[in-house]
Amino acid sequence: MANTGTAWNNNHPKLTWDANTEIDVKHYEIYKKYDTDPAWPTDPYATSTTTSYTDEGELKYSLGNEKKYVYYKMKAVDYQDNKSPFSSIHSFAISAPQQNVIAFNSFETSKLADYILAENYPNPFNPETKISFGLPEQSTVSLKVYNIQGQVVATLADGVKQDGYYTASFDGSNLSSGVYIYRFAARGLESGKAYSKIKRMLLIK
Repeated sequence: MANTGTAWNNNHPKLTWDANTEIDVKHYEIYKKYDTDPAWPTDPYATSTTTSYTDEGELKYSLGNEKKYVYYKMKAVDYQDNKSPFSSIHSFAISAPQQNVIAFNSFETSKLADYILAENYPNPFNPETKISFGLPEQSTVSLKVYNIQGQVVATLADGVKQDGYYTASFDGSNLSSGVYIYRFAARGLESGKAYSKIKRMLLIK
């Protein structure tokens, strides 16, 4: 993959790249790591069927916060699961995750333009972590945590909430170490707009 680019989209890292030359591209895999991570993960952080991706879980670095760097690289996957070589690596200076939560909650008086699901913090965690999300309008909301077998292990939000920012706590005291998935889904009661996002987190005991 060539001609990848970086920019900011509402203070979130945005990646863009040229379409792969193969005509049967199924999607693009996005891989992500922080400067403190020892190695790249073996599984993709996200996938995209278009040639751009905005990571809404990260916020642009601002003075007064702890600075951290996040790195991304991408590859194309076709319908036979053949994969292209990785793109070049691109980095963004962001506010560290714990500052992410602080910054996220500091804008409670501002009106959101879209739905947001932030990265949980801390991650990895033991035994508790926090998950923040934002609503641009009154919405029906569901925030659930699943194990890798697809079973629901916790429901953190379920019902109607007003527009604004919210933070839910997840306690894994009674669960075993491993990867867990959290899924956030919302639908605006006025606009009817639907939003859904899935992210991973790691419980280590």
